[in-house]
Amino acid sequence: EEPNVFKTDRPPKPILATFGPGPRMCPGQHLARKELALVLAVVLERLPTLVLLDPAASQPVGAIIRGPHTLPVATG
Repeated sequence: EEPNVFKTDRPPKPILATFGPGPRMCPGQHLARKELALVLAVVLERLPTLVLLDPAASQPVGAIIRGPHTLPVATG
């Protein structure tokens, strides 16, 4: 009701920000993706013998939030 009027007594609504497009898009998604890429690069640089143990288990799942449930690795 009256979305363009600033009301300090308006009750808060829950927000579920996503990394996808739309009205609830996370404003920090690009920074988060850059940080993740940097962290992964540093981990792989510092652990050059890191081996993926089960490629099938690490396949991405999900439609909205895609990613593996597990990522089994070991150092060789």
